[in-house]
Amino acid sequence: MKKKPRLNKTKRELLFIFSMLLLPTAWFCIFWIYVNINSIIMAFKEYQGGGNYVFTFANFTDIFHEFTLEDSVMREALKNTLLFFPLNLLTIFLSLLFSYLFYKKIPGHKIFRIVYYLPSIISGVIMATAFKNVIGPFGPITYALKNWFGVSMESIPYWLSDPKYAMGTILLFTFWSSFGLNIIMFGGAMARAPQSVLEAARVEGCGFFREFFHIMIPLIWPTISTVLIFSLAGLFTATGATLLLTNGGAHTMTISLFIFQNVTVSSYEYPAAVGLLFTIIGLPIVLVGRHFLNKIYAGVEY
Repeated sequence: MKKKPRLNKTKRELLFIFSMLLLPTAWFCIFWIYVNINSIIMAFKEYQGGGNYVFTFANFTDIFHEFTLEDSVMREALKNTLLFFPLNLLTIFLSLLFSYLFYKKIPGHKIFRIVYYLPSIISGVIMATAFKNVIGPFGPITYALKNWFGVSMESIPYWLSDPKYAMGTILLFTFWSSFGLNIIMFGGAMARAPQSVLEAARVEGCGFFREFFHIMIPLIWPTISTVLIFSLAGLFTATGATLLLTNGGAHTMTISLFIFQNVTVSSYEYPAAVGLLFTIIGLPIVLVGRHFLNKIYAGVEY
């Protein structure tokens, strides 16, 4: 009885690679390519009832009209969204500095590392809920202000429901909870920095800050530029924990939350147009930013 011919090693490897790539490729085609193409087409549709749609630019006209209103939600959402960008830049710089301090193994660096990693390890829902309880009317912040500093309950603001403080409170929470991933990325890049370069700098009398700005930052610039490009890409999509903390109340609406809320309560055409419009605006910003960021320390390799 003849044995069935076995697949040779190359064919078995190709079959294994194909089987491993089949599911993620299908996932990418369905949930990225199809969804995005459908969203672009949907931005130019208007529902006429009875399952009928017409091609139109009315959705974009409605967006520009929304900006002209005195109490424009879209204008408020754009203003709040843009507040996250300078906050991200500050977070990136401080993450760089903290990563360098951890790299230099300052006293207590392990404890500080855990403190900054904690928001990334714990679920965002849990962190937001805990934060709301901490600053709430019965939380430790209110208790300390009332009993330790003699502030009356009437003078203590409701941080997430008062429009004067709500957006600032969200930015504060976002600021504290944004360090973990950046510190991991920068710390990993610094760990790969060639020790010979750093030792030569120390022999030449290079100090702490000079080593940080003139040696370490150029050495890990590809990682820094990647993080900055991601920050530019999220210029119009940043929203922090607004959904979990206020759900857009107290004048804290953002563009992403505006799209989400409109998708859940109304048709998809208008939110699709909003997303497409800000994508068109943001794309050249990202490309130009990437061009200039890649030119900085372009010759540094290790």
